[in-house]
Amino acid sequence: MDIDTLQTKVEQQASIRHDETMTGGDLLKEMTREDRPSTEHAIRQFASVVKVPTAWAIKTYQEDRDLFNRNMRHGLARSDREKYFVRSWGNEIGAVFSTRYGTVNHAEILRLARPFLVRHQLAFSSGSVSRGNMSLRVVSPGETHLTASYRTNDRLQSGIAIHNSETGELRFELSSFILALLCLNGIMGQREDKQSRKHIGDAMTDAISYLQGIPALLQQASIEPIERATRATVTLGKDDYRITAVSNLLTRMRHPGSYAEAIVKELALPVGQSELSQWQLVNGITAVARELEPVTRRGLEITASKLLRATPKMIEDGFKSYSMAA
Repeated sequence: MDIDTLQTKVEQQASIRHDETMTGGDLLKEMTREDRPSTEHAIRQFASVVKVPTAWAIKTYQEDRDLFNRNMRHGLARSDREKYFVRSWGNEIGAVFSTRYGTVNHAEILRLARPFLVRHQLAFSSGSVSRGNMSLRVVSPGETHLTASYRTNDRLQSGIAIHNSETGELRFELSSFILALLCLNGIMGQREDKQSRKHIGDAMTDAISYLQGIPALLQQASIEPIERATRATVTLGKDDYRITAVSNLLTRMRHPGSYAEAIVKELALPVGQSELSQWQLVNGITAVARELEPVTRRGLEITASKLLRATPKMIEDGFKSYSMAA
């Protein structure tokens, strides 16, 4: 997806999005209408506010709308007249917020960001948009090379990542990063310089300020996490740590877990019989990451950076008990 396609999709969604304020009682009436569906996310948000177990609220909404109505009305007993900010796309209720919610909309972010990206010659790398979330990643046109004597030929790029949510799932976040281009796949340092803002109050004013700070943010991108990760590759080779039961390990790791099967397939090794080096596993993870949407790709690339510096014990435990901050 290029940036023009991304903007077109964002504008299409904006054209059917509408916001309204209503009381809890009126919101429940709207949610129980047969001709007005609600997303699981919106039900979860509303249920958490009125202290109804979210899993139960979703189940009853899907299977017994009358029971859902009774349960939610019981939770609303003390706050029936409290007002909520409700966001819908078309006829579907997509998000429920308190009236303190501050909108930062995808279309406005793109409109404001594009002049900065052009001015600083940042090239569009990848992007995605769903009804709720938008991610955008741009990179600088030139490459930086490590000057340390151990890996002078590694190619690096700096860039900016922008994340936002219109349904309350993510903060607005603007972060810089250094991307190592090893074997044509990316490894991203975990310690990024970033600015983020909750969607409360006048959040858009701060978002504009953050976008105006793109040049400074690019200069702050730290090369240290990549240098530390790259230094670890020097020792990889014949004596590299061997990993067995790779698919089992991957399922215990936060980001690669959902892509364990794809990663093992990328490595062309049979599931359950895998044995490979630490370095091979890094390449498998980053090769799969290259084809994914930005948020998931970022998580996998950070895991790859962690994996390069991990001890055998950390790997075997799936990083669960260790702080791996770069």
